[in-house]
Amino acid sequence: MNEQQKVLLKQWVEALRSGKYKKDTCQLKTSNGYCCMGVAVVVHPEWKISNTKKRYNDEIEKIVGYENEFPPVEMIKDFGLNIEFVRKLIRMNDIELLPFNQIADYIEKELLSNE
Repeated sequence: MNEQQKVLLKQWVEALRSGKYKKDTCQLKTSNGYCCMGVAVVVHPEWKISNTKKRYNDEIEKIVGYENEFPPVEMIKDFGLNIEFVRKLIRMNDIELLPFNQIADYIEKELLSNE
């Protein structure tokens, strides 16, 4: 894991713990809140969640549709994550219904514990 990935992970963990984002399930963003992966999209400096279902990339912006359940693979790589780890986080968020603080603890333990 490189330094940029560690910085993104720390920002994501901080955002999950901040209380700024209301938790929701099954989509990156709903009218009620965010999935833990939706918060990752928000903290990523190059990606945004659109207000429509459309997902597209162009030379200027990287936008993911709000209704997506899974963030773009190219974005999760920026965090140093693999698909299996993201699936685990989505399961924690959507099925186990864990609060963001516990998801943040898990990310920290698994990926940042050597810091």
